[in-house]
Amino acid sequence: MTYEDEVDDYSLPEYMVLDILADGPLYRSGIITKAIGKYGDLIDHGPYIYGEYSDDIDEAVTDLMSCGAIRYKDDHKGRIEVNDYGRHLLTLFIDSGPYDEDDEWEIVRGRVME
Repeated sequence: MTYEDEVDDYSLPEYMVLDILADGPLYRSGIITKAIGKYGDLIDHGPYIYGEYSDDIDEAVTDLMSCGAIRYKDDHKGRIEVNDYGRHLLTLFIDSGPYDEDDEWEIVRGRVME
């Protein structure tokens, strides 16, 4: 398996979540809020009971939890953090570009590197 194969196993919203969590642990609602702030032009989102909401980001959090790239921080507050595997995936995403044939992937890659 090459780096590119592993990178292709994950979606753009999943890389967005890894990027957001690279700055430190957040609650699921905080992840969604920050992702909309940084990537709102690239993901579907809309109003929800307590603010903006994105199914894509919420689903990405669930998927990354199930594959072991992120986890609940052991502080009994419900915050989520990226682990070593998640950091590895984010590094692969950055290092495997540029994505000449897919503009959105390259836009996200550029924002991750900011």
